[in-house]
Amino acid sequence: MFSRASSSARSLFQRSSLFFKENNAGKNFEKVTKRFKSSGEREKYFNEYGTRPEYLQNKRKTSFMPLFFLAGFVPLVLTPMVIDWWIRSDRQNGDENLKEYLQQKAVKEEIKKDKTNHHEDVTVASAKKPEVSKYKYVLIGGGTASYAALKAIRKNDPSANVLIVTVEEYAPYERPPLSKELWDSPKSEELKFVNWLGQETSVEYEPVSAYEKDENITLLTKTKVVQLDTHNQTILASNGKHYTYEKCLIATGGTPRELPGSDQFPDKVTTFRTISDYKKLAEVANKDNAHILIVGGSFLGTELSYAVANKVNKKKGSKVTQVYLEPDVLARWLPRYLSERVRQTLISAGVNLKPNTNVVSVEPSKGSDRVIVSLDNGEKLEADFVVTTTGIYPNTYVAEEAGLEIDPQNSGIVTNSQLEAVQNVFVAGDVLSYYDVVLGRRRSEHHEHAEATGRHAGTNMSTSAKKPFHYISMFWSDVGNVHFQAVGEVNSSLDTYAVWNDVVIKQNGSSWTTSASPVVASNFGSGAVYYVRDKKVVGILLWNLPDKLGHARKVILEKKQYTSLEELKDKIKLN
Repeated sequence: MFSRASSSARSLFQRSSLFFKENNAGKNFEKVTKRFKSSGEREKYFNEYGTRPEYLQNKRKTSFMPLFFLAGFVPLVLTPMVIDWWIRSDRQNGDENLKEYLQQKAVKEEIKKDKTNHHEDVTVASAKKPEVSKYKYVLIGGGTASYAALKAIRKNDPSANVLIVTVEEYAPYERPPLSKELWDSPKSEELKFVNWLGQETSVEYEPVSAYEKDENITLLTKTKVVQLDTHNQTILASNGKHYTYEKCLIATGGTPRELPGSDQFPDKVTTFRTISDYKKLAEVANKDNAHILIVGGSFLGTELSYAVANKVNKKKGSKVTQVYLEPDVLARWLPRYLSERVRQTLISAGVNLKPNTNVVSVEPSKGSDRVIVSLDNGEKLEADFVVTTTGIYPNTYVAEEAGLEIDPQNSGIVTNSQLEAVQNVFVAGDVLSYYDVVLGRRRSEHHEHAEATGRHAGTNMSTSAKKPFHYISMFWSDVGNVHFQAVGEVNSSLDTYAVWNDVVIKQNGSSWTTSASPVVASNFGSGAVYYVRDKKVVGILLWNLPDKLGHARKVILEKKQYTSLEELKDKIKLN
């Protein structure tokens, strides 16, 4: 029975031409018969094996090649479909772990578009100069790190030609005034303000005209570098042109995180990173009855909330609301009693605070041209303008395409101690993952860090002796009458020992999700907060002590292990 079934199945199987191939047995038989020397040998062969051997008869033989083909082709087609379905499903269910992956995927898709659809709207600050394709130095990025590198190169190699490529329409500029000084400047529309030295200055380090006059500098604005070839030492720009370099700097900064659904409201919901972002927000802040919603409890979000609140308080019916995930503003960085101090400052400025909340979605308002922001506690807020200040993704797209190493922990471009990623390619600013002599490998997103690393990278690029980077950069923040600077690792999860004018405060480190805030009797006039790990000082925050940064760096670089924290009491003199 089985034999008959097997024979029938084989017969049915052989009827399908898809699984068969013709056997050239007839031709092979003719070749065999020609080998016999006489008719007798041929007759003897046929008597023994038949007129035509079985294995030489014309038959259609089974081929399993299509099966192997289908076995490989089906998974090849179905696997991307399944993965795409999985990603879409997780995105709809709010999987937080996929946000960074999706952001990087969007960046890579944008790069592909740039390679095929090159931008034609390109401004060349040095348009009067003959265009060249070979440069000694190419600086990718138009921020503080890139400009600091340019200054170092000018100093060490003044006659060298330099190309600066930036996606923005402005010459290199500094970002801190966008959330600080510009908001109370009478010349904010001109992007001018008075700095801490009492001098009027602009957010742009130099005007575009300065680059036009310098015959050695070429500035390409509104242009993106879409490809870096480290082997041939060339870059491909979005204008479709290739440029060669001897030394290259990657200082591409970061891309701000966005709220879910924000892409549907480009005129109502924005991030805060560029001059264009500042101008959008400033326009709304100058109107009456405007409700501005700022999302994020970071330094940027807190500074911006205070600055904008002071601006809109002069307008009729306008207000500012700050929404943040933490129990207090700056709770990820400051001891809780200092977070409380900053919170009181914001409240006194009229900021409406929404702690322990997160934005779920942004939708259009049916009754007005506003947007409805839904929070995870069920509350819905109607706003004229929404600003996101929840951090950035490092812009590593150029490095990834070039095969450079990306730090899996902090997402920056990995370099050696000289800030060199591969031969003749250096990195600086927000996108840099470097080795700190005290804290180990890390990445920093502060202005002074961008300035210090840009200057150091530019020096190593333009001199024969490459030096390791050992500098501990600082950052500062101003919120009303609260002023502080910090160096090293400032993290509220670390134990702190603080020395104030009238009190010494010890506080154990805790997760920023902890909502309890201790009551501390102090006026917090000025003080030093030491952040401790394994009995070593790894960070110091100086509260109203602007002239003690050198002392703070010295304490951290000592790397001393303290048997008693009381030894820190007189490390930095408050007076």
